[in-house]
Amino acid sequence: MRIVHLATYPARAGAGQAAYRIHAALRAHGLDSWLVGEEPVPGDERVVTPSRPRWGNARRLLRPLVANWRVPRNARGLFSELVLPGAAARTVAALRPDVVHVHWVQDGLLSLGQLAALRQPLVWTLHDDWAFTGGCHYAGACQRYEQSCGCCPLLGAHRERDASARGLAAKQRQFGGHAIRWVAISEAQRARAARAALLRDQPLAFIQCAIRTEEFQPHPRPLARRLLGLEENRFWILAIASRLDDPRKGYDRLLAALPQIPIAGEIPPSLLLVGSGPEMSVPAGWHVRRLGVLHDSVSRALAYSAADVCVVPSREDAGPMTTLEALACGTPVVATPCGLNPEVIAPERNGWIAATGAPAELAAGIAWARRTVRVENVRAAARTAVVARSSEIEAAAYAALYATALASPQPGSGA
Repeated sequence: MRIVHLATYPARAGAGQAAYRIHAALRAHGLDSWLVGEEPVPGDERVVTPSRPRWGNARRLLRPLVANWRVPRNARGLFSELVLPGAAARTVAALRPDVVHVHWVQDGLLSLGQLAALRQPLVWTLHDDWAFTGGCHYAGACQRYEQSCGCCPLLGAHRERDASARGLAAKQRQFGGHAIRWVAISEAQRARAARAALLRDQPLAFIQCAIRTEEFQPHPRPLARRLLGLEENRFWILAIASRLDDPRKGYDRLLAALPQIPIAGEIPPSLLLVGSGPEMSVPAGWHVRRLGVLHDSVSRALAYSAADVCVVPSREDAGPMTTLEALACGTPVVATPCGLNPEVIAPERNGWIAATGAPAELAAGIAWARRTVRVENVRAAARTAVVARSSEIEAAAYAALYATALASPQPGSGA
């Protein structure tokens, strides 16, 4: 059985890295797995980038101007339409897959029409909400995707037939006759997806998001700090994201919580920042170290191991993988009840749930972590919460789902 995964950025984006983790685990499981994306993964010849015509670079430059021309510049979040065809369709066809596994295809990998034209069984992992909305990647408090979208709050629209309504109607037309096996990666996401008009009466599986526990594991804290050049006698608060200034990640909440955290004491608190973005405005007197973007798992595992607590104040997130990685490294997590966080964080055992994400709640969670900084049971409980989420179990679950998809009659097959 040959599986072809579709993930635009397998080397750096959260959904892309999750797709690559599944691809690698499937290969270890003995399956013939390939991944098509816009960037290679060094050392893996089965990650294939589409060949482009001579005008391909011009198309890539024009795509942001043309692809979402109906989306207002003042849109309050990420909104994608997938109108323009991508270069990956020929690559997928040449690989002759038995099953196509869709992860995240924005930024020009494939268009909506090209996805719908695939005749192989489709498995689609929901790394965000885009697949079942009219175009937004995170619906937030909006529930209009449960009917027909329209009057989209993200677009600031006040008409029923806006870009979101047209986008959802297009998905219903394109995918109406296609057998798709949908996969949610958290209980919260499964509940949202089950209410979606597009997915109603569709097969929706739940496969726990896994973590490579052999890569993300605890390192001795003094060694990790020494390797990263961090002072030993400090209480390090870790903030980590691709972009620390992304409003969805909520690190403005952490900054608002800092003035409520006393900086005096035997072990003064310090802020450890991992990710890109402009300089953060932290309160006077706070010690800050910035490590920049850490692309490899070895460096990220060192950062998690060096920290005393990891703060994940997300407003919206399908994962977040940051929570799993931190816990796997034995670092307690203070987080909002977003995504899978409530599934793995046991309050006051391996972390803290800030129920509303208010700065005072985050500060209280950090205070708890500070009180228990020398309690080894906390670090042990953090690791224990995720060790059962192995990539091998995840790969076996997907292999079973592929087999089910292959055994089911496909629309137009005559079966």
